[in-house]
Amino acid sequence: MKTFVIMSHKLTDEQIADLNSEIVTLSDVNPELSQVVKQIDPSASLDDIMKLSLRCIEEAVKSDCKQMICMGEPCFSMWVNLFASCNHHVTYFFNKLEMKHLHDFIESHDIETDHGDMIDDGYSWISADGEKFQFKCLQSTTKRESVDIVQDDGSVKKVSTFRHVQWRSFFA
Repeated sequence: MKTFVIMSHKLTDEQIADLNSEIVTLSDVNPELSQVVKQIDPSASLDDIMKLSLRCIEEAVKSDCKQMICMGEPCFSMWVNLFASCNHHVTYFFNKLEMKHLHDFIESHDIETDHGDMIDDGYSWISADGEKFQFKCLQSTTKRESVDIVQDDGSVKKVSTFRHVQWRSFFA
């Protein structure tokens, strides 16, 4: 299974080993889009963020990935993870009117999906070989190890190291 990674930094050796998957990064398949994602315009509209999210997911679909890791600007990350796993999870978060808006948004951007009954069932992505699927979206969980180091001048320097614990799925 392949995992699509949208991050501004590299995965640690521990994360890679725990993932046990072939890794495809946005920066490898579309460096220009990756640069946009790394510095999202703070004045971007919600529609801009949603479009950017869908562009990234399209890259993941074209790369034949079935898992998604997206960390970064919170609004962008939320939309990537919601769009990527769009099935019954999305209807949990949105009412029917919002689902209709989401359906119309996706339709208007000519995204290759199987819509089915958008209001009740969400939709599936369609892989290059015609398979319908939803991405499994993952988040790294970490444990913080913190050390206080007293400096020569009496001040205290705090050093925190974050250690990977596991990959947690956003949705069951």
